Amino acid sequence: MSCVRLIVALGGLLGSAVSVIAAEPGDVRRLLTLLAGMRDEYREAFDGAGQLTRPIEIEEAKLLLAEARDLGGQGSAAVTTALPAELEWIAGAFGRHAPAAAVGARINELRAAVTAATGSADDAVGTAAPSLARGQAIYAENCSGCHGATGKGDGTEARSQDLVPADFTNLPFVRQETPQDFFNVVTVGRRRSGMPAWGDALSAQARWDVVSFVWSLHRSAADVRDGQGLFLTQCA
Repeated sequence: MSCVRLIVALGGLLGSAVSVIAAEPGDVRRLLTLLAGMRDEYREAFDGAGQLTRPIEIEEAKLLLAEARDLGGQGSAAVTTALPAELEWIAGAFGRHAPAAAVGARINELRAAVTAATGSADDAVGTAAPSLARGQAIYAENCSGCHGATGKGDGTEARSQDLVPADFTNLPFVRQETPQDFFNVVTVGRRRSGMPAWGDALSAQARWDVVSFVWSLHRSAADVRDGQGLFLTQCA
């Protein structure tokens, strides 16, 4: 397997040039997705005032960071001469509870540099508008065993494995999330809760479809219909 060495200038990342070695586009996309996942998990650890309220999110971000380190050291992935130092900076920021905005900006710059150098981007966009109906079918086949038929986290598989899946009917929980957060979790999984990664098994379109269905579970069918009506009359 041959590797291509590319040089890109990274403004804002320690003011240094970055050398990127890229081999497998799939590994590059995986690295980009891990970076996005750790950025979003870390952000969710803090409330709107910047106070640490969900430290478990930092622990999840650290697990994604560890996987990014492993992936970056394999040689078949996107590797940069600056990547180890950047991941060390991120690790330090996680440890000292640096402001989420600053950490997120740094990770975004690193993601942009890797994409610019390799021409690869993560597969975060589907080919069509998300479909709640398709998502419901995907959910029933792949997710209901743990999350339950109605999304309450009470599936039989979860109980048998002593897992505590997310309760998608819990409005305070959902209000702390975004559809993009859900998409990232479906893609890379959540190690501490036993959530598997579906990035290889489901296409980006399928992941957005299932997210569209999951996102509807904290609202009643009447709420969804009202929202659809408002969208068609006010937004379409």
